[in-house]
Amino acid sequence: MADQPNRFAPRGGNEALHLITTMNETSLQKIAGMAANLAGDPSVAQGVIDHAQGIRFISMLENMRMDQNLSQRELAQQMGYTPSRLSRMEASADADLKFGDILAYTNALGMNMSILFDSQRLPAAQRIKQHVAAIHTLLEDLCRLAKHVGQGDEIAGKINEFYKEVLFNFLLGYKRNYSQLPDGAPLRFNAETDENYFENNEETANRKSCLTVEK
Repeated sequence: MADQPNRFAPRGGNEALHLITTMNETSLQKIAGMAANLAGDPSVAQGVIDHAQGIRFISMLENMRMDQNLSQRELAQQMGYTPSRLSRMEASADADLKFGDILAYTNALGMNMSILFDSQRLPAAQRIKQHVAAIHTLLEDLCRLAKHVGQGDEIAGKINEFYKEVLFNFLLGYKRNYSQLPDGAPLRFNAETDENYFENNEETANRKSCLTVEK
């Protein structure tokens, strides 16, 4: 028996599909409500939402392919797949994807894939520590790259600027969240205290050159 078309899938090709799957929750709710009104069936709204949420991962893969200006046929050739096989993969739901296909897809795009097991049962503090550890590892990779290319290189300069941007955004977000705590006292960061921190903290002293500009 032939597969029946999904009555909740958007008409208009991949453009409409990507538009819906990249919407925030508020926009998605509005679009789902409009679809239900047009169909005269309230159940259509939940169907549209379920469909969009069920293809978020495959849509992300497609977006990565299109960001590299690769057609399905071109990527299929790099994967060693037939175009029809890749087309079926991109038309499937997240739950139907096979791990081997995902690896072949990302490898053909020249991208590494990392898996983070984020248990909802863990305390929020422990989950935050896991994410911070992952960010720390990536920043260390950038630091090694900056040291490898040496001073004066354009790449090293951009990495240095990126480090400062990451630090600024982190401190800004940390300050904002901390101030919302019931007993959170105002926090202030300045160049002098930051400098003392890097001088006196043994763990971060060896990364000072990646975080500050030599004077």
